[in-house]
Amino acid sequence: MSENMSVTETLAKFITSQKFEGLPKPVVDKAKACIFHALACSLNGHHLPWSQAAISYLKDLNVKGDATTILDGLKAPPPDAAFVNSVLGCSTVGEDQHLPSASHPGSMVIPAALAVGEQANCTGKEFLVAVVIGYEVLTRIGMSVMSLEFNNKYRPSSVFGPYGTCAAATRLFGLNEQLAANALGMAGSMSMGFQECFNEGTDEFYFQNGFATSSGIRAAMLGKKGINASKRIVEGPAGFWAAYQRQPAADNITTGLGQSFEILKIYYKPVPSCALVQTAVALAHRMTRDQAINPDNVSSIEIRTFQAAKTYPGLDNTGPFKTMTTAKLSLQYGVAAAVASKELNQSIYDRFEDPFVNRIAASSVVKVDDEIEKQFSQTFQQGCRINITMKDKSVISDTQKDVVPLTDPQVQDNFKNLVHRFIGKKQAEELVEKINNLEKVENIRELTRLLVKK
Repeated sequence: MSENMSVTETLAKFITSQKFEGLPKPVVDKAKACIFHALACSLNGHHLPWSQAAISYLKDLNVKGDATTILDGLKAPPPDAAFVNSVLGCSTVGEDQHLPSASHPGSMVIPAALAVGEQANCTGKEFLVAVVIGYEVLTRIGMSVMSLEFNNKYRPSSVFGPYGTCAAATRLFGLNEQLAANALGMAGSMSMGFQECFNEGTDEFYFQNGFATSSGIRAAMLGKKGINASKRIVEGPAGFWAAYQRQPAADNITTGLGQSFEILKIYYKPVPSCALVQTAVALAHRMTRDQAINPDNVSSIEIRTFQAAKTYPGLDNTGPFKTMTTAKLSLQYGVAAAVASKELNQSIYDRFEDPFVNRIAASSVVKVDDEIEKQFSQTFQQGCRINITMKDKSVISDTQKDVVPLTDPQVQDNFKNLVHRFIGKKQAEELVEKINNLEKVENIRELTRLLVKK
């Protein structure tokens, strides 16, 4: 970063200057995998009540526009269509994960890029560049303030999301550096979100990313109009860092822009629930399967993990579980459900009031393990040890060092299967081909029209 340029101005320069040809092939391939995963999440959660509420809300607005909602094919202005698609994208809590910023960029950046891309009639190459830029800006902003204290109070995705979605929209609107800097300055004033919903098990968190997505697009639209906004919204004495407490990672917020890419650190959750419970739930599932554990004979369970997984709002919760949200967050519920049902998919959360699962969860305890905490603090490895005490007093134990994420091929297969189920085999095959060859797509509408059920 130049001494004469603010963080916002440096990010604006990156947003407006990054070329598709400057993206390494692994970055392009990763962007495509992120697109597959984000769209799969949207399809998988379309039926859930918060998704249906967002769709109904859009219908009540009675607006017209160029952007399309996934599956239903409603047409609306980009901020409104992207809001709905973002809610769909985080509806199962299965979104992609960037651990250093504790955020889920795909449920925001990709809906924003699709909506604005449709209005701008962008090419597949332009869409891919916008997606990569959005991920980069969002995650770098996020890492600059991320701490355990921050994560226990503020919702990372919705706090950082307006920056990333604004960056993607700004690129697709074709703004110059000055206008892009103004747009980011405006996005900073739309940065917000709290974690109290996880303590209470309420539903607003399903909409927080949608608000961030819509706000980022609106910030870019205002930037396009020439509004003058703060150029020191990040580092100014009353700006982002002052409000959310600047962390050491802020020193490198603009280092290597366009050369190293945070999107390569994205992983895909194997379990549709909070990122911090992934290892524990997957480990419980593996133990039950490999060691032939009879859930009827389980007396109690001890879950040993790292500090963040115990103190994050809603995670250390024995129930009883009255909402799906509380179940999605709870370590005890996720482990109990994996043991009781021997499954590892959305179905274990659909049955959140199951009395048998609730009984096992109530007899489970979460403890911080010093060695696991040490590994997490040094390397972000999300380790876990589970000790299952049976009714005969025997103890079955196992450990897992980290999350075992879905692979890119698994993500693509999952997407194809969901499209096949919701839209049809022919469109599923066409969609997979379009995304795999996005750099050859002349207009992004070739993709969005295939995301609508005929």
